[in-house]
Amino acid sequence: MIKIREQKTKTRELESTLIYLLLQLILIGSLSSCRNSSSPSTHFEETEGILTIKNPSDPLHPSLALLFKEELSIGVVEGDENYMLGWHILLNIDNQGNFYIGDVERAQINKYDPQGNFLFTIGRRGQGPGEFQAISKIGFDEKDNLYVFDVKSQKISLFNPAGELIKEIKIFQFLEELTLNPHGYYLARKVDNIKLEASKKWDYTYGFFDQNFNFLHEILRLPQEVTPATTPYHLMADTLSKIAFQPQVSYDFDQEGNLYFGYPQTYEIKKYSPQGELIQIIQRRYQSQKVTNRDKKYFQQIQTTRMSNKFPPNQASKIFKLVKFPQFKPAYESFKVMDNGWLFVIVSSGPSEEKIIDLFDKEGIYIGQFKSKIPTEGLMFKGAKAYAVATIDGYKFVKRYQYSRLKR
Repeated sequence: MIKIREQKTKTRELESTLIYLLLQLILIGSLSSCRNSSSPSTHFEETEGILTIKNPSDPLHPSLALLFKEELSIGVVEGDENYMLGWHILLNIDNQGNFYIGDVERAQINKYDPQGNFLFTIGRRGQGPGEFQAISKIGFDEKDNLYVFDVKSQKISLFNPAGELIKEIKIFQFLEELTLNPHGYYLARKVDNIKLEASKKWDYTYGFFDQNFNFLHEILRLPQEVTPATTPYHLMADTLSKIAFQPQVSYDFDQEGNLYFGYPQTYEIKKYSPQGELIQIIQRRYQSQKVTNRDKKYFQQIQTTRMSNKFPPNQASKIFKLVKFPQFKPAYESFKVMDNGWLFVIVSSGPSEEKIIDLFDKEGIYIGQFKSKIPTEGLMFKGAKAYAVATIDGYKFVKRYQYSRLKR
């Protein structure tokens, strides 16, 4: 009797153990399915600490869209010069909602309050302290001080919110597209591997630099080559061929200082830590779009306007006969990181005012696609608002927009 009871006890223990293991397997399976339930064909792969999110061609929420409504405009066609914006302007917004509008031609920055009222001007053309020769970037450090990168002078000028010069930092190497992240690291492009032969060859290298501009991590290397041009027309045509529906580097920082970086030969955006370590890769399946004759005419129209001060219209037509267009468009044009960590990807723009926009959530999951007429020049998101530079009848205006989610 005792042996029979012992056997029954052991049988119950074994059954309990099997039931426990079965429940654990069910729980693990449910957690895994929850993670992959974002979309039937969204896949997550992790290799050496780098998470790759492989998204399908269709978004998780096909009806999701963002609706933008203009609430403020800065700029006039005639009148007060403080509100007449130049053709080439840079835009940034501080944490209080003040506008900083850099005028590249005038080599100065105007500050406006959140209501769009002009406050004061920072800098002027020159080579002295607080003066600029070629402004190429304006941004803010962790204390909300304005920094201005002058690519020609190779210096960074730091101003307090009152517009007073704090200090200047000289860069003893040639860097371009320099941006400061909230942790004191720089993202920039340098030129190296130069070869001067029958044709000129070099590499554009994007990477992270420390506070002393020591090179830390390489992100992307783009080989370049220029053959001697026979005429000014050929030189300009070669320049235009390099930007005509060609992939262009795009990057932005989130509020934690993480870098999102993309080169749209394929639909892929990489996420780096503030120190420059690759931590995530976001991908989406897509269908390549052909460059149409309508696209080419639109490109010619835009570039003819920009070249008007260099070439008259009759000469511009000769240049465009020499421009080489690719067969397909890039996977996307550019992107921005929103306040909530979402990725706002401009997939395509063209002759119509509407742009195709892709949305990815903070986890990198493809959640929506919609069309929008919001301008994409200088586009940025801050304080639950969107800001952009609009071109209307050849004049520039800075716009602020409210936006909300819309389910169609």
